Amino acid sequence: MYGQTEATARMSYLDPGRVAEKAGSIGGAIPGGEFWLEDADGQRIEAANRPGELVYAGPNVSLGYAESADDLAAGDVHGGVLKTGDLAFRDGDYFITGRLKRFLKMFGYRINLQDVEAGLNAAGHEAACSGGDDFLEIHLVNADADTARQVKAALAADLKLSPTAIAVYSIASLPRNEAGKMQYGQLDTLERRVVAWTIALVGATANFSVLGRVARAEVRGCSDTYETRS
Repeated sequence: MYGQTEATARMSYLDPGRVAEKAGSIGGAIPGGEFWLEDADGQRIEAANRPGELVYAGPNVSLGYAESADDLAAGDVHGGVLKTGDLAFRDGDYFITGRLKRFLKMFGYRINLQDVEAGLNAAGHEAACSGGDDFLEIHLVNADADTARQVKAALAADLKLSPTAIAVYSIASLPRNEAGKMQYGQLDTLERRVVAWTIALVGATANFSVLGRVARAEVRGCSDTYETRS
């Protein structure tokens, strides 16, 4: 299943009998809905296995966004069409590969990774940010545990996130190409050391997305915090 709040949560489904065959796929649009892909110029992509922005149309798409009383009079701004901001490709079924812009939607908050990164760089850190819709990963060049802990605490407060959703890694250098452009897709492949993370167990619940990713990195000299609450 795949969905976004702007389309009342559900936009796709995958037949349970095809889960093994199509591991990682969101399947196709729900009845009454339609998916397609668009390139950077807003043109539909007809060819298979070519990435583009995933677009959804259907009667469950919201009218728009309201930040003031005046916005409520705007009418149907979306017109039944939602540009999801997600990158995807299709081979008959759709597969999400990332975000078109560097945004995360975490626990109801929209996080602009570019803004987070710019703030860290302005504070004197060499930083690159990545993550998913339930975790934020901060990569700092040659960071120690004290610095990482301070960065994590500040981000948790500023972004209104739980510390359990943030992991800070120390890396030797930022991955850039010859033109100096950041290669965000290489962050997961780097040798990285965990220097600040938190696990909070509430009853039998934990943030396993972060836990699983942190477990694949080297944990050394880490300012770990383990919190158990019943």
